[in-house]
Amino acid sequence: MSDHPNIVVVTTDSQNWSGVSTGDADFVDTPNLDSLADEGVRFDQNYVTAPVCAPSRAGIYTGRYPHSSGAWTNGLQLYEGVPTMGEQFRDAGYRTAYVGKWHLDGDYMGDGKAAPGYEEEYWYDAANYRDDIGEELWDWYRSGMRTRVSENDIDEIHERNISREDTWAGNITDHALAFIEDASDDDRPFFLAVNYDEPHEPSLSPPPFCDRYRDQRYPLPSNFETPEELADHGKPRRQQQYAAAYETGNCFMNSIQDAVENGGIYRPLYFGCIEFVDDEMGRVFDAVDTDETVVAVTSDHGHYLGAHGLDLKHFALYDEVTNVPLVMSGPSLAAGNATEALVSQIDLFPTLMDLANVSIPDFCHGSSFCNVASDPTRDHREFALIEHNGYGRARTDGDGFYPVRTLVTADGSKLSLNLLESDELYDLNDDPEELHNRIDNEEYAQRRDELHDRLLTEMSTTNDPFHGQAWANRAWRDVSDPTHPG
Repeated sequence: MSDHPNIVVVTTDSQNWSGVSTGDADFVDTPNLDSLADEGVRFDQNYVTAPVCAPSRAGIYTGRYPHSSGAWTNGLQLYEGVPTMGEQFRDAGYRTAYVGKWHLDGDYMGDGKAAPGYEEEYWYDAANYRDDIGEELWDWYRSGMRTRVSENDIDEIHERNISREDTWAGNITDHALAFIEDASDDDRPFFLAVNYDEPHEPSLSPPPFCDRYRDQRYPLPSNFETPEELADHGKPRRQQQYAAAYETGNCFMNSIQDAVENGGIYRPLYFGCIEFVDDEMGRVFDAVDTDETVVAVTSDHGHYLGAHGLDLKHFALYDEVTNVPLVMSGPSLAAGNATEALVSQIDLFPTLMDLANVSIPDFCHGSSFCNVASDPTRDHREFALIEHNGYGRARTDGDGFYPVRTLVTADGSKLSLNLLESDELYDLNDDPEELHNRIDNEEYAQRRDELHDRLLTEMSTTNDPFHGQAWANRAWRDVSDPTHPG
C-alpha cells in the first residue's frame, strides 16, 4: 500500500439514514453503500455543518464553518482566496478532479465558475448538463420539474424513455469513471470528488428504479406532529407555519394530509432515485483499487419526510436533516464496524488529509477522526456545531434570513438558539425523537446554561460574523446571574 492512497469523496444530496439500508432502515435498498459499510466504518453520529446545500458543501470542501467561508446560505460564493480541499491535495502532489454539483459559486443552474484547486473539472452548471442531454429534454426537465415531482409522474418518465444518460447522476458517473481510468496510468495518487445532485428533487431516475415504489408508501414517522402539536410542544412558530403549508400541499411537495389519510408518504421518484444513485456510485466503487484507495460517502443534508410534520430541509435543525450518513473504507480503516462516536463533517477535510499522510493545514476548524476510523470504540468530539442562516430561495414567500445555531453533544443534549423565535432544548437520551422542547424546564436549567456558554464560545472562537449580544440575552437566562455570558 502506498503512503499516499488515492482519495475518493462521494456526496449525495438530501439523504438521511432512512435513505440507506445499512443500519436499521428497511424501506430502501442500497446494496453498494451497504457493501462499502461492510468493508469499512459506518459513522452513525455524523452531523452536517448546515442543513442546506451550499453551506454544507462549503464546510466539507473548505474545512471551515460556512459562516467563515462566505457561502453561509444558498446563492452565495466562497470568499476570494478561501482554500479548498482540492488545492491542498494538489499542492501535496495529488492529481485532482472535481465532478458534479459545486453550488459554491453563487449560481446553481447557470454558467457558474468551477471549483478552485482542481486540475480537471466537470462542475455542476446548466451549460454542461444541457449540452449533454440536448435542448428538448432540458426544456422538459426545467419547465415541469415542480409539477412532476409533486404529482410523481412516473408515466411521463416512461413516455420519454428516460435513461441513465439523461440524468445528472449518469453523466457525473461517466466523467468520474473516465478520470479514474486515465489516472491509472499516472504515477501520482489522485483525489476525486464525485458530487451527485440526486436524490434531491426533481429526483429523476430511469425505470425500473422509480417503478419499484409506484405502489408503496413510506410510513409516517413516529415523531410526526401536526401544527397544533408543534405549538403544544413549544416549537418555533415558523415550524408550525411550514407544517401547515405541507399539510395542504401548498409547499412544493404532495401534501402531508394525503399521507395521513392514505397510510404514508407517496414519494416513488425520491426513493427510486436513492436506489438509482446507489447503483451509480457502485460503478465508481468497482472502478477503484480498494487496496490503494480511501472512499468516503456522505450527504450534504437529510430530508424530513414527514418528521415533525415537515418535508424537505431548512430552518429546523432536527436530526432528520442534520444527522446524515457517513461511510468510509480504506486500507488502514477498520472493516465491518459501526461507531457511535460523535463526528462532524467539518472533520472530514482534516481526516482525509491525515489518511493521505499529508499535513493538516492550520485553517481547518475541525480535527481528524482517524483514531475512530481505525478503532471505532474510541471517542472523538464532545460536541458538534450546526448553523442555519437563511433560506436562499424559500418555498413559500421568498428569501428570508433565519439565523439558528445548534450544539449537539456526545452525551445526548441538543440546544438550538433561534435569533428570531423561541429556542429549543432536547434530551436525546430520554427524547430521541425531539418531541419535547425543554428550554423552559428548570430541571434542565444548569445543563442548558452550560450548553449556552459553550455555544457562544464556539461562535466567538470560529469568528462567526453573526455573533453578538443578542445570542447571549435569552429570555430564559437571568441577566442578573453572575454566570450570565453578557
